[in-house]
Amino acid sequence: MKKKAQTPTYEFGDIAAFAPMAAFNGPMSSAMIRSSQLFAKSLQTMPAEVAGFIGRRVEADAKLYSDCAHCDDWQDLVTVQQKWLKQTSEDYLKEMNQMMAISQSLFSDAAKVATQATKDMASEADEKASPTE
Repeated sequence: MKKKAQTPTYEFGDIAAFAPMAAFNGPMSSAMIRSSQLFAKSLQTMPAEVAGFIGRRVEADAKLYSDCAHCDDWQDLVTVQQKWLKQTSEDYLKEMNQMMAISQSLFSDAAKVATQATKDMASEADEKASPTE
């Protein structure tokens, strides 16, 4: 006759019953909180940077139209457009570098949080594994 598997029961106050929950306290909890804060920061930083860039580009485009309206001949028009194209290319390159720097900084911070949390959890595990005197 096959024995029926028994589901363990736990009494109220049985600390061992909640041992798996310990992973969500201490270093793990701190890492999750810090990661959430970094994520929130990225949700604020990136759109603000993009909005600023778009605003600057709209102003530059408006200036182009104004400058074109004041051209006396085709040569002036070509010169204005070439200047605008050069500046636009430089602006996009600069913005791309800025966005990469922001992303790199955010990921670097996240990596530091994860590294520290791993070290803290390892230390905590070592402490629990060490015999107490």
